[in-house]
Amino acid sequence: MTAPASSADYTPIYEGFRKDYFLVWLEDYGLFCIPNFVARLQDGKLVLMLLEHVTEVDITNMRDRLGDAAYTIASERLTFAQIEREGGFKIPG
Repeated sequence: MTAPASSADYTPIYEGFRKDYFLVWLEDYGLFCIPNFVARLQDGKLVLMLLEHVTEVDITNMRDRLGDAAYTIASERLTFAQIEREGGFKIPG
């Protein structure tokens, strides 16, 4: 994985998820934490864009992994099709 230029901003994601999630840097789109979310920097703040299938249990697990890190969860959910369309990436099925 090629880290983004501002990789320090993504440290909570790397530390909380790298051991048992697959992390992929999608150039100019965000850090895809497969299978649950895309992390992006928006106005200098870490924002998690959850995928449509993420449950409340998943969200609780994510919060536990992120601890006291500063982040927000976007109100809009993503689909794999949106990620492909908006980012220009093909996600293997």
